[in-house]
Amino acid sequence: MVLDPTSTQGEIGSFSLPKNLTAALSTDPNPDTLFPLLNVVAASSSTTYGAIGLKAEYFNDADLNQRSLIRTDPTIDFNWGGNSPTQAVNRDNFSVRWTGQISPLYSESYTFSAEADDRIRVWINDQLLIDRWDVPSDRNSTINLDAGQNYDLRVEYAEFGGDASAKLYWASPSQTREIIPQSQLKSPFISTNTNSGAALMGDARDIDINSLTSINDSLSSENLSDFYRFTLTQSTAINVTIGNLAANVDLKLLNERGDIISTSANDGTMMESISAVLSAGTYMLQVFSGQPVNTQYVMTSAIADTIRERARPADTFIDSMGINTHLRYTGLSYGRFDDVVEPRLKELGLRHIRDGGNDPNLYPKIRRLAQSGIKTTLIMDPRDGVTPDNAVSLIKAGMPGIEAVEGPNEWDVGNMTYKGANYPDGLRLYQSELYRAVKNDPVTAKLPVLIPSMAQPEHAEKIGSLGEYSDYGNMHSYSGGRVPAFDFDRRWLPLTRKYSDNKTIIVTETGYHNGINDRETTHKAVTEQVSAKYIPRTFLEFFNRGIKRTFLYEFLDQRPLPDSENNYGIIRHDGTPKPAFYALRNMIRVLNDKPGSTASGSLSYYFSGDVKDLRHMLLQKSNGEFYLVMWLNSESTEATKTQRVTVNLLTPTKEAATFLPNRSDSATATFSTPSRVTMDVPDAPIILKVVPRA
Repeated sequence: MVLDPTSTQGEIGSFSLPKNLTAALSTDPNPDTLFPLLNVVAASSSTTYGAIGLKAEYFNDADLNQRSLIRTDPTIDFNWGGNSPTQAVNRDNFSVRWTGQISPLYSESYTFSAEADDRIRVWINDQLLIDRWDVPSDRNSTINLDAGQNYDLRVEYAEFGGDASAKLYWASPSQTREIIPQSQLKSPFISTNTNSGAALMGDARDIDINSLTSINDSLSSENLSDFYRFTLTQSTAINVTIGNLAANVDLKLLNERGDIISTSANDGTMMESISAVLSAGTYMLQVFSGQPVNTQYVMTSAIADTIRERARPADTFIDSMGINTHLRYTGLSYGRFDDVVEPRLKELGLRHIRDGGNDPNLYPKIRRLAQSGIKTTLIMDPRDGVTPDNAVSLIKAGMPGIEAVEGPNEWDVGNMTYKGANYPDGLRLYQSELYRAVKNDPVTAKLPVLIPSMAQPEHAEKIGSLGEYSDYGNMHSYSGGRVPAFDFDRRWLPLTRKYSDNKTIIVTETGYHNGINDRETTHKAVTEQVSAKYIPRTFLEFFNRGIKRTFLYEFLDQRPLPDSENNYGIIRHDGTPKPAFYALRNMIRVLNDKPGSTASGSLSYYFSGDVKDLRHMLLQKSNGEFYLVMWLNSESTEATKTQRVTVNLLTPTKEAATFLPNRSDSATATFSTPSRVTMDVPDAPIILKVVPRA
């Protein structure tokens, strides 16, 4: 935000502050006045997981008769060329039938399309959508589907000779055309079994499937069934095969209760195979025959971790958050440093502020905040009486509270000059001299220097690269009252990277104003309630994009005036917090960890339900707890928008809890040993804490 060029540190203007200013020790408001309590619809700890993907039956003829193999295929996305799909299937003259269920992401019209060499046909709920079998027909067909519902899917394919390929796509108004992903496909399995789970467990031989090379055994008329038991400690994709058969033998995958998860019942004696994605737990394999046989068999397996996301340290996210202050504006609301600014900054929990100027009264405040762990990025701007000649002495006056130095603020607008030179030459000259001054003094040499900010990133074209005079890029990516990342990826990020030589970027200003009566059109106002949704999302969205630190503009409303410039704060001019203050404070309290803490664990899970516009971030604290932050990337109003989402936890979970920071820092619901949690995700952050089993 461009500083008022008529206001220096000694000429801020003045007004009378309320004598009975509401200060930092006031009681929090009723949570119901901040944000509604949302539904956590259900949590389950008894889910049986089957294979994610489609059941695939391969036939050694083009008419789907001579079945040779059953397995689970993750998607229909194959280009075999002139090769065979597998050693059990012919190179030419073969066919495939895929069956399972498909779960749409959105409630709208879906267009399905298929590509095949040679023949293919597709059914949804027994409705033939695509038929390219006997005669040519359209490759596309459209059908209305509801988000989160399961629809039966059947695809049949035939290959006669030459190259072979099969691909199945979908698209909708909200979904770009893509291969239907594994996450939205489910292979059928039988959920009941007549065998006693206890009996199976008693007969089972324990194996370590993680390091299984091969097992050689046999079936005979006296022994028609062998059971093998294995345990997984995390979500795992397995493939088990039995071969070297002299008779027709079948293979089943069961859970520890004896329920059948998947089966391979091929005709012939070639081989049997099962593929499945399983959660952590105990399972069994059954090698069996329904009639007297006498055959050896060799069982082999392959495994791979799947649906796993590596978490980032929670402390790294908290450390990425900062806020702008104007501590030298003593004639404005910032004049109440002792009973408003300092205690409210401590209460908020942010560790970083951005400020600047050469007022000697500023630097004792910077040092005092540093005692509470709040460090300052110092703006160096000749409009504030800061020159490369006095910059180092000013930095030293704020030590140890100064953690970074920043070049001039938004010189691309206005008529600023330095040593008689206008923009861009004057700015380039100032930045080069500032950088050399900081780096040439041993006390300040290790301080990072930020590139000067631009009010409009396109203006950086005139100045070219300033990478040699900076350690970090700098961005002022205001969204103009829209969603936080509006124009971020298309405009702000690529243009800023260009003039900073692709250095890591720090966003030193972004935010929303609540001057709802201001008629400014380039940066529209939002209400306090909408700010409370957008501002936490801003920190989340920017961190997800690799921004090292984001400074919100700003901490306090400066004057009791209705214009935009005086209403960017998360605290009103009279010292009372806005809803955004509580939303940020509560999010920090839920996610806070010891400074410098690290974590690098992974969580196995996946989303289902209405996931349109769903965004997320996975964090982990040093104590091992995971925090899955979710929000909707949608335009917000004062009304709360929600979508029902299920988090399916494949990592064994001891307990879980949900938090709504816009409401409070206390858990809204808790669960014991859940395997899935269904909740209403709003257009503000909701946090799912996941405590894995030891």
